[in-house]
Amino acid sequence: MVNAIHHSGATQRCWNAFLASDPDAPSVRVSLRVEVAATGAVTSVTVLSPIPPTLLSCVRTQVSRARIPAGAAVTVTTNYGFSAGVPAPIPAPIG
Repeated sequence: MVNAIHHSGATQRCWNAFLASDPDAPSVRVSLRVEVAATGAVTSVTVLSPIPPTLLSCVRTQVSRARIPAGAAVTVTTNYGFSAGVPAPIPAPIG
């Protein structure tokens, strides 16, 4: 499940958009708790780390739209680290 969230590229795209709007942005660590229903629908995204409001809004919106394979309902916690001035690579989709 964590791999599906990471491979959606949602958080990475948000970082890249944020970095494009603020090239001097400092490094950021993004910690998320994501709840996924058995259908694969993301039902809740909680940002656990302090991040800039525009990045937070994007992450919540984009991760909530991620396509996750159906399976058991789960809650996962995952982390991302983004370096100042460095765009994030967008992973290839799974499947």
